[in-house]
Amino acid sequence: MNRKLENRIARLERIIKNESSKTKLKYIYEAEEQSSNRIELGGYTWTKIGILNGHPIYLCDEFVQLMAFDGREESNDWEDSDIRKWLNSGFYNTLSTEEKSEISPFKGDRLFLLSEDEYEKFNGNISKMNNWWWLRTSLPDSSSAVAFVHRDGDIDYTYANYPKAGVRPAVLLNVVDREKLDQLLDKIRDAYANYKSLCNDFIDEGGDEEEIDGIIHDINQVL
Repeated sequence: MNRKLENRIARLERIIKNESSKTKLKYIYEAEEQSSNRIELGGYTWTKIGILNGHPIYLCDEFVQLMAFDGREESNDWEDSDIRKWLNSGFYNTLSTEEKSEISPFKGDRLFLLSEDEYEKFNGNISKMNNWWWLRTSLPDSSSAVAFVHRDGDIDYTYANYPKAGVRPAVLLNVVDREKLDQLLDKIRDAYANYKSLCNDFIDEGGDEEEIDGIIHDINQVL
């Protein structure tokens, strides 16, 4: 193969492979759209309850743990709580690399509890549970009381070190820019068309057809 043609094919091959890897986001996005607003994450089912900060917000359908908000009675601050640390380390680290890549941070957290305001906002889309479950809102003028949701869906407060309330995490997922993805796909198609044209030229010049077929097969696997 002449050096100029070889270099052009190698460059187009890199473009196709690099840009194609980005289209995985498109498949993730379309899978979410087709899932009736439900996803699987960390071995649990999560239901979309609305939009928060421009991102779809999902709430776990069940408790991932029963635990105290914090082991100290006089500690109802979400920022410094045991439950926040556990969600964003212990539980978060059980997720796969692919699952982690789909999550959008929210106020410094990957996983979080709903606030009282968020619960009220999305309440119409939230299922009731057979046990109490924590919110992240603390009782004003208190250093020990934290909000929780009753079995009937009402909000109340209890001590932060109550050990048997449910942990029902929420998560925001990344939003895919459909226009940008379409542009990427167009770029891939153009590069691939040029790639095949160069390969055909090479074959016409007496190049090794079997070698080119192998390369085209590899690119098709990427696409």
